[in-house]
Amino acid sequence: MDAKIPTTYSSIRLDLLLLDRLTLIQRICLTVVTLIAGITLITWFYPPLSYLLPAGWIHMKANTCLTILCTVLSLILAQPKRGPRLLMVSRILAGFVFLVAITVILGASLHISFNLSNVLLNKAWLPQPRMGAGISPEPAFFLALLSLVVVLMRIHKRFAAMLADLLVFCISLLVLIIGAGNLFGASRLSDLAAGVHVSPQTLLCLLLLAYVIVLRKAETGYFAILMGTGIGSKIARIACPFALLLPFLLDMGENSLVQKGWMSAPYAMALSSSAAAMLAFTLILILAWRIDALEKAVHDLSLRDELTQVYNRRGFYMLAEQSLYLAQRSKVPFSVLFIDLDDLKLINDTLGHDAGSSFLYEVALLLKRSFRRSDVIGRVGGDEFVVAGEASEITILRAVERLKKATVEWNAQPGRTYRICYSYGLVTADPGQDESLEELLNRADKAMYEAKRNKKQMRITYPDEPAAD
Repeated sequence: MDAKIPTTYSSIRLDLLLLDRLTLIQRICLTVVTLIAGITLITWFYPPLSYLLPAGWIHMKANTCLTILCTVLSLILAQPKRGPRLLMVSRILAGFVFLVAITVILGASLHISFNLSNVLLNKAWLPQPRMGAGISPEPAFFLALLSLVVVLMRIHKRFAAMLADLLVFCISLLVLIIGAGNLFGASRLSDLAAGVHVSPQTLLCLLLLAYVIVLRKAETGYFAILMGTGIGSKIARIACPFALLLPFLLDMGENSLVQKGWMSAPYAMALSSSAAAMLAFTLILILAWRIDALEKAVHDLSLRDELTQVYNRRGFYMLAEQSLYLAQRSKVPFSVLFIDLDDLKLINDTLGHDAGSSFLYEVALLLKRSFRRSDVIGRVGGDEFVVAGEASEITILRAVERLKKATVEWNAQPGRTYRICYSYGLVTADPGQDESLEELLNRADKAMYEAKRNKKQMRITYPDEPAAD
């Protein structure tokens, strides 16, 4: 299921089923963030509970917990289905988080204490303050950017949408830098964060919030390409996990090899670079195969009849003309079989259009079973089928006999409410002849109508004789 959702400057056709699944993932992520920040905040008010938590859990600051909880609430209230009053509350919360975060950043850079972040949960309010309750500069950078996105998210103006997309990109970059720094043992992101440490659960909250804001923003703007139904969207969903994860996995592997002493640093770097090159090459091959398959599917959709799954008129003419050209070039005979179905209108009128559709589908199935895969089979009219390919008159007559035999066996099945019957005409262009496809079709069409007239005459002369196909 898909639909074209209006966006500010995007015409991507979004996959609604995918969006529904991602909405559920967003809720799960926000629930996890709420539990982490909420439980940690409770331990600041009741320290004995901290002994029940994993090691390192207490390093998450109390004010970090509070601002993250405000951010979660602002994200929930900023959802598209919320009314203007709740949206206003969401923006107020986001503005509050931005104000707290910016004072932390300015205070760290100018070495000035604004005391705003400490006022939220200061020492007087906490039973046993530990390691300071203030926010670290790194999460403050992240929360400041995220709060701006929340404010801009439902402003339907081009500049606001573009700015929000840029901020989401910066948020993603920042959380990757923070995560990589912690992963590879960096003590701080910059001199502003000297002496502070981003706890594991803080990092997890930042990662989940970044994931939520990317998904939320992906419903509009440039990130919508990740949620579309087109070829580009499907390719992007395949490539993005590789692009985001592979560099970190390779660097982790390189560091592990060096630290364990299994190989020298230069050789580990060479191995990592070679692995990166081969993995990128493999990804290109995978994407190329995927693009080719999707392109073929789109091509088939434009050239095939939806009901019968044989070629439509456009597809038949395109492929049959190419096949005729190759036959003339190779000096081999080329045959055309023109088939007109009998009693399709009668079946539609008496048994309904579903029976008529089944009739057409069954005929197409018999044709595909009776002729070669190299032959071009098409439905060129409501009840008209054509088969064309490199074949002599003897070869095409043998195929027609296979079709007749298959038709008799099909009609003999018990419980059938109608018989498959048809009239046909066939022609063969000898090697060296320079007839066009249109001329061959006209000849086959005339031969078919001659056969149909003969069949009607037989019915008049011998009414009790069953009509031959």
